[in-house]
Amino acid sequence: MTDFVTVQRTDTFDTWRAQTNVLGTNVGAMSGLSGAFSGHNSNLVTAMNYLQTSAGVSAGGIEQQTASSSQTVFTLTTLSYSVGTGSLKVYIDGIRQFPGTYTETNSTTVTFSAGLSAASVAAFEVAGLQPMEFNANALSGATLASSVVTSSLTTVGTIGTGVWQGSVVAGQYGGTGVANTGKTITLGGNLTTSGAFATTLTITAATNVTLPTSGTLATTGQQFYIGTTAIAINQGSGTVTLPNAALTNSSVTIGSTAVSLGSTVTAFSGLTTLRMSGQLTSTLATGTAPFVVASTTNVANLNASSLKGATFASPGAIGSGTPGTGRFTTLTATATAAASGTFTTLTATGTSTIEGYTTRIISTATTATAGTTYVAKASLAFTLPASPAAGDVVGFVNASATTTCTINPGSNYIMGVSGTMTVDSLNANFNLQYSGNSTAPGWVFI
Repeated sequence: MTDFVTVQRTDTFDTWRAQTNVLGTNVGAMSGLSGAFSGHNSNLVTAMNYLQTSAGVSAGGIEQQTASSSQTVFTLTTLSYSVGTGSLKVYIDGIRQFPGTYTETNSTTVTFSAGLSAASVAAFEVAGLQPMEFNANALSGATLASSVVTSSLTTVGTIGTGVWQGSVVAGQYGGTGVANTGKTITLGGNLTTSGAFATTLTITAATNVTLPTSGTLATTGQQFYIGTTAIAINQGSGTVTLPNAALTNSSVTIGSTAVSLGSTVTAFSGLTTLRMSGQLTSTLATGTAPFVVASTTNVANLNASSLKGATFASPGAIGSGTPGTGRFTTLTATATAAASGTFTTLTATGTSTIEGYTTRIISTATTATAGTTYVAKASLAFTLPASPAAGDVVGFVNASATTTCTINPGSNYIMGVSGTMTVDSLNANFNLQYSGNSTAPGWVFI
């Protein structure tokens, strides 16, 4: 019988448990109570196991597994180890393997970089009294055990990175006490409020406000000061009343005219465009033109009821200067229409009647009708009526600027002469009347 047992603080847990068993056996033999003490021996071992579990350590040992073909992942069933502490040794068929040929995946799993041959023996040796990572009081990688995350942390170090996804932080702990979901709170400096009253800022659109470095902001219905001048703010009207005294030495420029605020300006210059959607009204007295226009360009849609003081119902003289060309669809005179000189240009779009005479403008060969005057605008063949009645009259004006127009009397004569007559005089203007006798003399000049 051994009188005593010796264990060191640095011994493994297996050594402690073995020596405890020896101690129990020896004590039982000395007292003759070996059988009775075996229960106490068992209790000592149970106590050691409890201490081991509570302290988060596991006894060391060796576990062997036979590999299947190309197997790389092995799961320990009787042992566990602490990843990255050097507590695990790995053997294949008795040959020691080193990190690089395998990976310590977690506390109970080892992964080889290459598959093992079938029937190879993988041995895993774990040193005793190693911390057990799956213990509730331990850390596994970056994950806190359940007994830690459900506990209250009263003191923490500096949290360098990460995203807070916990509950709303109350104001007394430095938070806002409000879930600001979807909002952005940016403070470039200090924001300090004081007093027992609530402060609410309502923003209805993008807002950029520059606050003064000191002083009190005005409220609507009150006033604030610029220097010593009071500026009134009228609530609800949307206006700010600025006294003239506050505008001294201030001006705005309209066009090229500088207008001092608080003063009166009667004229502006330098304006290039003036637009309005309402009516332009001038109260200028008669005798002075309300506006002066230098341009002679026609103004579209400009309506006027009078021209030089006369109206279209009672117009003034037309053509007091050098006359131009007049174009009319109907020209009616209630008195005698006189012309001084000879017509050089007479244009009509249809038939014109002057004092009972019908006038037509022709440019191509035409057969005449009695009672009509024809104005030839081109060299052409003009034929008199084939069956005229005595007294029928046909007028002809040579406005063709040629001497080649011809007049054909048909079977009748002109001035007792048969055949076609050529109008060889420019601007010739004459009438032919039928005498009633086709040959003597036939058509005569009147």
